[in-house]
Amino acid sequence: MALSTVQIGRIGQAYAKKETTYGTVPSLASSNAFRHKSLTFPGSDVLNKREIIEKQSSPGQLATNMTTGRTSASFNLDAILRPSGTINTLPELDPFLECGFGTKTNTTLSTTVGAGTGAVGGATLASGTGTAIGLPVLITCPDGKKRARFLTAANTGTGVVTWAPDLPAGQVPADGAAVKLGTLYRISAQNMNSLSIAHYLKNTDGTAGLSRVLSGGVVDKMGINFDANDDPMFSASGAAKLLSASAAPSQPASFTTVGSQPPSGITGELVLGNTAAKMLKMAIDIENAIKVRNESYGYDSAEESYRAGRMKIGVTLEMRANSQTQYDLAVAGTNLGVFLQTGFTEGNIIAVRMPNVLFQVPDTDDPDDEVNFPFKGEAKESVDGALDAIFVGLL
Repeated sequence: MALSTVQIGRIGQAYAKKETTYGTVPSLASSNAFRHKSLTFPGSDVLNKREIIEKQSSPGQLATNMTTGRTSASFNLDAILRPSGTINTLPELDPFLECGFGTKTNTTLSTTVGAGTGAVGGATLASGTGTAIGLPVLITCPDGKKRARFLTAANTGTGVVTWAPDLPAGQVPADGAAVKLGTLYRISAQNMNSLSIAHYLKNTDGTAGLSRVLSGGVVDKMGINFDANDDPMFSASGAAKLLSASAAPSQPASFTTVGSQPPSGITGELVLGNTAAKMLKMAIDIENAIKVRNESYGYDSAEESYRAGRMKIGVTLEMRANSQTQYDLAVAGTNLGVFLQTGFTEGNIIAVRMPNVLFQVPDTDDPDDEVNFPFKGEAKESVDGALDAIFVGLL
């Protein structure tokens, strides 16, 4: 008699890859693996059977009185945002980040600060002409920390670059200080990217268990959460074309991951405007307004994806009430630049810049203990079409 087996979710493995053609599962490799805390496919139904209600003699419901509806599919992901460990090597969550933001730029540059040119807001680089606005730059500072900033003026051939926000006072990079560029994710106007997600379980005896693949997935909602004493967390969700078990490709031969211990909130800096500030938590919630087109007559599943409306980037910043400045800016309705860096080790750094955040006046009480400022706001573009509401860099 054969032994029965059960499937263990603890050893579930998943792979994701950006699609070239919407809804067509690309070939998967071991390097497409990603770790996750939870991965679900809610509301996914290939047939969406529904009853045909008609007069009949039986009080029961007939198995044959069913009709097929349009296919539906979606996904929810919760994972740790973990850099790869090597600058310019893409992270495991790259397909979700690229499909969520719309644009990815991975520029390799290793140069130095020219003699006598270092400043808190920029420098003349020894090499690397043609660097673009918005790219994340990693600067070795006199205190030994590697600080990330984002370029605000392109290097057009002279080698001069400027970045934001300013480096801290006393951290002007020395002559010959190392400067590198990293991977940038930023929003795009259309963002018609899609991805496939394959999920595999194993039985207790090690044999293959459940396998399924979701195709035509779009990242409609995305969240990045930073906590003073926790790992950076990432979430993504959206609609898709199809969840199929029969069409799942064979699991790649191995599960290849990149990145080790992610940087936590105990190593990082927050800068508001050009001033260092202390915080407890920050959450970024992006609503892309991306839908799948699944209503056309004559089609049984989604045909494509598209941005249906205006996107919204919500920012929640929780800090102790230790400064009047941010409160006054919220009262005045003044946009504030927000920059956050987590980690100071090259290859294991996450940097976020939102140049124009409009915060609401926080609903602050006066409790018996510490007073918090729970700021809530939205990240805005500087001008129409600038697509500069948020920049995320991995360095």
